[in-house]
Amino acid sequence: MSLNSHDLSSNNLAELVQLCLLFIQKGKNLRGKWLSLFPMIFSELGKQNRVPLDSDSMTGAEYCGGVISSLCDTEIAVEDAVAFTAVLRELRIPGTIVHKFVLKLCAIIPDMEPQEVPPFVYQLLFLCYQSDHLIPLEHLAKYFEMKLTRYGQSTNLSSRGESMEIDCDIETGSPKEILQAKATSIFHISRAAATGHPLGKEFVKFLRSRVDVPELVLVPFILEVALSLGALPQLRDIIGLLRKLVQRLLRSNERLRHSAWMRELMLGKQIDVQKMFNTIMLQGTSEGDNIVKGFELLAFDLLEIRNAGGFGRPSIAGPNLGNASSSSGTTSGTVPEQCWHIGAHILLQMIRKFPDSAPLIVKKLAERLQDVSNDSQYITTISLMVQHNPLSMLECKVSFTMLLYSMEYRGLVSAKRLYTGISPLFRSSGALRDSAFLVLRKLLHSCLEEVRQVAVVGFLEILKNFRFYVPTIGSSLSQTSISSQATVDVHHTQTSNSNRAFCSELLKLLQCALSQQASVRLTLYQNLPEVVSRNPELLPECIKMLRCHLKFFIDPEAVVQVDMCITKDGHNSHVIEPLGHLIQAIHQSILRSGKTNYFAKEDIDPKSEDQVDLGVLLIRKVVTKMAESSVDDYVVGDVQELSAQLKIQTLSSVCIALADFCLAENATTNVIAAKRLVSLYEMQTRFDSLLSEVGKGKGKGKAPKRTKKGKENPIDESPITDDTPKAPMKIFEKCTPSLQSISAFIGFLKDSNQTIANEKEILAFFKPQIGLRLWFAQSAFSKYQAFCNSKDIEGLSPESVTKFSGTIARALLLHCQNTRQVADDRSSAMYCTALNCLHEIILGFCKHNPTKLGRLLTAMDQVERPAAGIPLENQIAKTLKHFKDLLNHLLSGRENEDLVTKAVLPIVGTLIVLSDQLDPAGAEYTELFDWTHNLCKNVECRESSIAKPLINLLAHLSMASESSPSILEELAKEVRLAIGALDEENSSTTESNKLATVNEDTAVVVLTVLTARLEQLIQVVEWALPRIGILERGDASPLVEQSINTRLKLIAVALNQLVLADISPGPNSELILKLAISFYTTMGRVAKKQKSVLPSFRTLVRTTAGLTKNLSTFIAHLDDKQIHEKGFKRKKGDKEVAPRMDRCARSIPQLTYAIEQYNQAILGVSKRTKEDLSFGSKLGTTRDFRIKADKVNEALEGNAHSTESESESEDEEMEATNSVNRTAQTDSRVRGTARRSRGRGRGKFTSVGKANTSQK
Repeated sequence: MSLNSHDLSSNNLAELVQLCLLFIQKGKNLRGKWLSLFPMIFSELGKQNRVPLDSDSMTGAEYCGGVISSLCDTEIAVEDAVAFTAVLRELRIPGTIVHKFVLKLCAIIPDMEPQEVPPFVYQLLFLCYQSDHLIPLEHLAKYFEMKLTRYGQSTNLSSRGESMEIDCDIETGSPKEILQAKATSIFHISRAAATGHPLGKEFVKFLRSRVDVPELVLVPFILEVALSLGALPQLRDIIGLLRKLVQRLLRSNERLRHSAWMRELMLGKQIDVQKMFNTIMLQGTSEGDNIVKGFELLAFDLLEIRNAGGFGRPSIAGPNLGNASSSSGTTSGTVPEQCWHIGAHILLQMIRKFPDSAPLIVKKLAERLQDVSNDSQYITTISLMVQHNPLSMLECKVSFTMLLYSMEYRGLVSAKRLYTGISPLFRSSGALRDSAFLVLRKLLHSCLEEVRQVAVVGFLEILKNFRFYVPTIGSSLSQTSISSQATVDVHHTQTSNSNRAFCSELLKLLQCALSQQASVRLTLYQNLPEVVSRNPELLPECIKMLRCHLKFFIDPEAVVQVDMCITKDGHNSHVIEPLGHLIQAIHQSILRSGKTNYFAKEDIDPKSEDQVDLGVLLIRKVVTKMAESSVDDYVVGDVQELSAQLKIQTLSSVCIALADFCLAENATTNVIAAKRLVSLYEMQTRFDSLLSEVGKGKGKGKAPKRTKKGKENPIDESPITDDTPKAPMKIFEKCTPSLQSISAFIGFLKDSNQTIANEKEILAFFKPQIGLRLWFAQSAFSKYQAFCNSKDIEGLSPESVTKFSGTIARALLLHCQNTRQVADDRSSAMYCTALNCLHEIILGFCKHNPTKLGRLLTAMDQVERPAAGIPLENQIAKTLKHFKDLLNHLLSGRENEDLVTKAVLPIVGTLIVLSDQLDPAGAEYTELFDWTHNLCKNVECRESSIAKPLINLLAHLSMASESSPSILEELAKEVRLAIGALDEENSSTTESNKLATVNEDTAVVVLTVLTARLEQLIQVVEWALPRIGILERGDASPLVEQSINTRLKLIAVALNQLVLADISPGPNSELILKLAISFYTTMGRVAKKQKSVLPSFRTLVRTTAGLTKNLSTFIAHLDDKQIHEKGFKRKKGDKEVAPRMDRCARSIPQLTYAIEQYNQAILGVSKRTKEDLSFGSKLGTTRDFRIKADKVNEALEGNAHSTESESESEDEEMEATNSVNRTAQTDSRVRGTARRSRGRGRGKFTSVGKANTSQK
């Protein structure tokens, strides 16, 4: 029949088609060979010119159209869906009918079994070739989400680590079957796109249209399809779009916590994209899967993001990928750092699931490390892989060897991080260790100082991972609580003797570094204590090496030979030995090793063979000698010379290192040691005062005064010559007290439980030493400032940092609570430094150690061992109470205004940081907001630096806790009342300020805070605009449009209050104009999205119409004030120059344009909806060149009073000019052709130039 179908008559063809249609309508019979014949018969019937019916006839195409309509109305059973779709794909169906078929077939998907879905998808893709490409994807996403949610697999798929191979036994309806059906369906979609199906291009368009709404795309099935398609070479744009989607989602999650309205729009949901990626990765079936390939491309794309300084905070040394909890916005760091975290963990999951992929991935990471300078994310990724999957990394020796040989071209920081990351592999790979050893020996003898520093860092990192002796039971393993990492026994492949020989060779090489430049030695001194903390058995050898070197700079009488630390070469001087760091390295190595019993020995035999004892004895002698000496005992020369200044810096650094040693030893238990500590501090202060006097021009000679800009120097010499050098060049930073010493000293001063008589005496001795206490507090403040930026303090572990920080924070908080009526400047400085240090401590823990925040806060409450199960919010509430009490005391009027001005800012900053850790919908957050609101109502302050942080805190809490922050409208009204209204006659005189903090003295700074918060609200509106009409919301939730209109009305009302205020031209008016520009620009975009006029939108447009009218009055007010205050000209010397262009002159045209665009958008809405939305407003007119009639009349009246004699002389001159012009016109008629032949411009300008020359 198939061969002779063209020979059949139209009647026969129609009968066969009707017979097939009858089978299809009956259902459950869509099997047999007739199915393959139906499309062929149907096609032949469509070619017929005439098909007879009972009483009429029609063409074959019309008859086939009727058959298609019958098929469209046919109910299809689930069992017949695949066969029915296979029949339809062979028929010629119009596009409009295809759409109906696709919707009809997709409606069957929810009733299908998982094993029926893949063949159905395969057939459906053929049917959707011409149109409706993405409709099946939407229904499939809902189907698999529903199925997996039913089994509790939507968030924790394959959590039991079960295999997803196809050969596994599968139960019907099990999660495995569902996941296999999903994988097969995605495979069919990917293959269709690879063979040219329009689905691929349409999917790219779909992603581009949803970039601003990432929560609609980042759902598991759509994300898997995107990854699978992105792996295809022709659709690599999808990977870039996925990267943008991840970035937008992370930005949204960052804002989500600080905006109650955003949480309302998102229905309280926050997408954890890292968790979603991990779930999808666990479902991967094979290494060659397109989804896995797409993951790899996306991971490297995320790692390539640059951390530009535009995200609100400077970039740091490297992202904390290992300690980040998730990438849903709760991790610390900027958006690029969170993207690096996601990319690194994707690659880590790939290596865990497919170990064979490790060499290729590490090779690509190594290649990127060679090509880019921004390498912190790649180094951290490699470190994560080595830490979590070292066995797979051992297969990547070639790539790691290539990295080792490129160390010469890396900076010190980058090389140190890379060695730290890969050094654990040296324990298991002898070849890799030997390569590193050879490279480092070569680098140690390089001609570049920085390269030699890299070599020292590399040797030290290797030493961290190799024990010097065999560890014994009860050894110092329990004493390394302050080490950077837990001590690890590393005798897997190496014996103790070979380890000892290897470490001895490394120490000999490091001893060679002591003959290098000061920067190379400094690198050794700063990093050696951390190595000893990891490998305490190295302590005697390290102390021996450092002690022997120290003896060169200490004479037999324990006097510091400072001249040997500085070298002078002509007019240049530089440091050759950072002596303070050398001394600090010795006692810090002993301290960090955990063997503190050496400090407790009172009498040490000088002939002892214990190298540690000899090192402690040498430093004790130096401490005793220097504490008994004075500044005059050290000959430094003329302080105006650079060499003398470097000597003073070195001596000051030595004093700090020795003071640190006193605290590490027994300065808090021994009176003599305490007095030595004070003596060393006073000497260090004297040395610093000498350096400060140099900068002020004191001493034997003064630097000549610099001439003012624009005036020549009367003497033909530079203001600063070789004889009068500049301030000292700091080749190295001075020593600072260690965090452990700071903790011991500050904690001792505030400990009220001293029972020993010596401790009480020492406490009484230290109490009057305000300068010493202030110095330690400032040192702590500097360390925690660095901690906030680099999340590292002296290489200490998080546990040690938490322990010491808790002691410091508790002592500083007690000091602030007990301090009342601050009298002198030093007490005021101590009080403010304590508050600033507390702020930096809490901020650093919230950013880098959020899991340790609860322990820190309990330590601040003087609770050594907190009870288990205490919620973090309860601990935060207790700490908030402490800071609220401090703020109440400062604002009570009992302290001087200067102190309050400096102390309010860190307190309010701490309140904001802690409030961000609370639930904005919780009771503690509401209580904090009410307290802040009452504080602003009742406390009247005239200092703007006090009012600004208070108002900022109030607005911050309001926006985070209230969906519609009405406090912004209240603040706008308060600003208008404080400044005064433009129209005082029509303004209400009964209104008064409700917030005492807002007054005529503080209104300007409140205006700054208010405009910034309103701009932030406009940004949230811009974020919500793309979600109009596409978000699925429940019936009880407000519509997105109504929500946007409500917030825009709030902004319009607040802005209306501001433009009614009597504000002069300047920066404040510029803020208002820029805010108005942003508002009208957003309003224009909102208007363009309106398909129907909602009541809330009508109210918004009416409010905006009133705002537009008041803005015109405000702009006219600014023009009049500018003319009245500045005049038309200003004098500068003997000349009159034009007035400077005011900034408002640039903003007003932009505002006018924005208003006009908004009016055009409103007119468009009126035309579409046939509703009048003008409300009496008119289209904006361009004010750039507006002619003012009153000014023109004044000019005309001035011209009318000119003298008659001048008029007559002008008439004579005019007559002479007219006669000359008539002669010139006659000549031009004669020579017109010749002039035009010269061309445009050239001949004309040449003749003018010659004429000018002749006139000269």
